[in-house]
Amino acid sequence: MAMSQEDKERRMKTILEKTRRLFLKDAYQRAAELKENINSWEQNELDRDSDTNGKLGDSLYRYAHTLKGVALTVGCEGIHQLSEAADSYSIQHLDAWTEETLRTMIQFQEQLFIELYREMSKEY
Repeated sequence: MAMSQEDKERRMKTILEKTRRLFLKDAYQRAAELKENINSWEQNELDRDSDTNGKLGDSLYRYAHTLKGVALTVGCEGIHQLSEAADSYSIQHLDAWTEETLRTMIQFQEQLFIELYREMSKEY
């Protein structure tokens, strides 16, 4: 028996809602890890070198890039816009992370975290 168009739309909506919840949960868990990395970087001012900066910069880039890839698909327009801006900024600084560029990227991430929590509050 074939599904009606209405049943198909309802099924797609259910799948999209589930995917959105999974996306937000994963983004939240990754944000917690990233915050730990940021805090560690900020507290270890004496141990900062280009390798340490590069590792943090790469993790900031990966987070933004990952969010950008899915956010729009699951209806998180604000997360998409912020992650796209962070992704574009980080691409310009890959392999050349300085304290100044990392601080700017951290500001992008903090805006992303705020938007992520706002989106999550809609769900729960």
